[in-house]
Amino acid sequence: MSRLVGAEIRYTRLGYWMRQAPYGYASEKVETAHGKRVILKPHPEEAFFVREMFRLRAEGCHTDQEIADKLNDMGYRSRRGALLKDRHLWRMVRRSIYAGINCEKWTDGQPVKCAFEGLVSTESFNRANKGRRVITESKDGRIMISDHKEERYQTDKGKRDVDFPYKRFVTCPECRKPLLGSASRGGNGKYYPAYHCTKGDHNFRVSKQILEEQVERFVEDLQISPKYLGELFKIIENSRVQEQARMGRSLAGLDSRISRLEEEIIQTVGKIKLLDNQTAIKYMEADIDRLEKELAGLKRKREEISEQKSLDLDQFKTKLTYLVERLGSLFKQQSDPLKKAKLFDLLFDKSPSYTDLEGGTDENSILQMMNPVFAFISSPFNHMVTPRGIEPLFPE
Repeated sequence: MSRLVGAEIRYTRLGYWMRQAPYGYASEKVETAHGKRVILKPHPEEAFFVREMFRLRAEGCHTDQEIADKLNDMGYRSRRGALLKDRHLWRMVRRSIYAGINCEKWTDGQPVKCAFEGLVSTESFNRANKGRRVITESKDGRIMISDHKEERYQTDKGKRDVDFPYKRFVTCPECRKPLLGSASRGGNGKYYPAYHCTKGDHNFRVSKQILEEQVERFVEDLQISPKYLGELFKIIENSRVQEQARMGRSLAGLDSRISRLEEEIIQTVGKIKLLDNQTAIKYMEADIDRLEKELAGLKRKREEISEQKSLDLDQFKTKLTYLVERLGSLFKQQSDPLKKAKLFDLLFDKSPSYTDLEGGTDENSILQMMNPVFAFISSPFNHMVTPRGIEPLFPE
C-alpha cells in the first residue's frame, strides 16, 4: 500500500492527476514518457461554467452572488445537483488547478505545472482573484503562488465620508499611503478642513479646497486621442462578437439542460405506472413537481436571453464619444462628491499622489498609473486617457 501511494505522489509531482477529476474536468488516460498516465481534459458541459465564472469575476462588474445566480440560471448544477453559492464560487476561483497548476500536500505545498492545459490562463486566474492569489513564473521556469492579505487601509469598510471624498483615492507623496481627512480647530475656534498624512517621520498636509480644485483641474485637462478612440471602437466590436458567441453557448447549455429535464420527467412518469405503493408514488409525484418547476425556470431564462437586444454599435459610439469629449465638464457638473470621487478613481489603476496631480513628477509616471481603457476591456494599448499634449504610442 505504501509503495502504491508513493508512486501516486511521484506521478503527481510529475504533473499527472491521481484523484477524482475536479468540477469542470474529466479524467483521461494517455500514453506518456512515464507509461499510461491520467491527465485532465475539459468536461464537455462543466468546463463552460468554470470559464464563465472566471470571466465574469475578472470583469469586476458583478458580486460573487450575482455571478452565482447568473450561472445557476444558465443551468449550473454541482455533481450532487446543488446550486452554486457565493462561498463555493470563491473557493473554486482560488483553485490553481483551473490554471493548470497543482499545489497540494502531495507536492509538499509547492506549485507544479500540470502535464495538461488548464481551463483558464494564468492571466485570467490572476484577474479573477484580484491580487488576493497570484500565480507567477520566473525566467528559470519556477512557478510561485502568493496569497496577498490586504492592508487594513486597503479594505473597503463601507464608510461614506462626504466631507473628504478623495481620502481613499489620493495618496501621500512621501509614503504613498492614502491620505486621511479631518478638520482641525484653530486658535480662533474656526475649523480648517484638510487632507493629511502623519505616518512615519513626515507630516504632509494640504487644504481640502486646494486638493479638490487640483483634482478638478487634472480631470478637465484630460483628453482622449481620436486615434485611440478608433482603436477602442474596434475592441468594443470584437467584444460584441465574443459576447454573442457566449450567448450562443449559454443557449446551447440551457437547451441541453431542458432536454435532460424533459427526458427525466418522462422516465419518472413511466416508473409511476409500474408502482402500486402509494407512498412511493407520492414521492415520485413530488419529484415531478420539482422537475417541472425547474424546467419552467430554465425556459423563462432561455426566453429572456433570446429576447436580449444586440448592442447598437453606432448609438454606443455616439454616446461614448459624447462622454469622452466632455469628461471634464461632466465631472465638474456631478453634484454628489462620492460619485465624483468614484469617477476619478476609475481613471486610475494605481492611486496617484497629490504631487502627481500637480504635475510634479515625470509625465510617464502618471500615465503608468492610469487605467488602460476601462477595467472590463482587455486592451493591448497603453492608455486611452492622456494629459493634453501627450499622445499614446501605437504599434507601427
